[in-house]
Amino acid sequence: MQAYDFTRGYTTGAVQTSLQYGADAAGQGGWRTSGGSNTYFNIAADPVAGGTRGNGMSIEGSSSGGDRTAWTTDVHDNWGSRDAGSNTIYATWDQDTTTYTSAAGTASKNRFGAVIQDSTGTKILAGLYVEANTGYLYGVAYSTSGGATNNFTYNIMSEGVQVSLNRNAWQSLAITFNKSTGEAGFYYQTTPSTWGGSTVTGAAIGVDPNEFDLYQLSNSSTTKGKAYYDNILVSSGSGSFVPAPGAAALLGVAGLIGARRRR
Repeated sequence: MQAYDFTRGYTTGAVQTSLQYGADAAGQGGWRTSGGSNTYFNIAADPVAGGTRGNGMSIEGSSSGGDRTAWTTDVHDNWGSRDAGSNTIYATWDQDTTTYTSAAGTASKNRFGAVIQDSTGTKILAGLYVEANTGYLYGVAYSTSGGATNNFTYNIMSEGVQVSLNRNAWQSLAITFNKSTGEAGFYYQTTPSTWGGSTVTGAAIGVDPNEFDLYQLSNSSTTKGKAYYDNILVSSGSGSFVPAPGAAALLGVAGLIGARRRR
């Protein structure tokens, strides 16, 4: 199990120094980053007015088509030593996706979230994004649709309407991947005791998870957004993450996304 709150043992400022970034060396808390430069990834104070969370990790989005990623080697190091029969990986985190509109009136379309990837960096086993300008929620998984197998994104719906989360406020999110069945799960907390979400049958049966990544998808945006992350927990087990009745449903394929190897 891995847990990160970005307060104990962290100091405000860049996650990596420029030298660590250039050498792909671990920075604060063992985190590595990729995309642009080290200046886009920072340990920062709670952005919510009057917030009491302490520090979180911030990722500034791209306005030029590049994606950005922050990760550690903990999943790779720990998955192989998990308990027998624990073939599901669970990841939960809190996220504050901020809205941003440029002086020219262009809203950021960056998508921020997290993904679980395989060792090749080509298969997203499960992922979840929040779009900065709309709050729309998208799941992503290596799966089969229309006879093709790839990393497909999915609109997440509730009562026929795509789920839109508040921005500039903390939201709790979760993703899961079952190695035995290939099932990917996407969840969001609707109240302190209620989760919405759904699953999709993935095409990565038997594939081991290798990384949990905080991920920014540029989404062809010409305006930078920003998101903050806190209270990350990654664990393994044999049960299921079951949301409360009335959970959301997936409505078809929204698009195609390619996972990318870093540097």
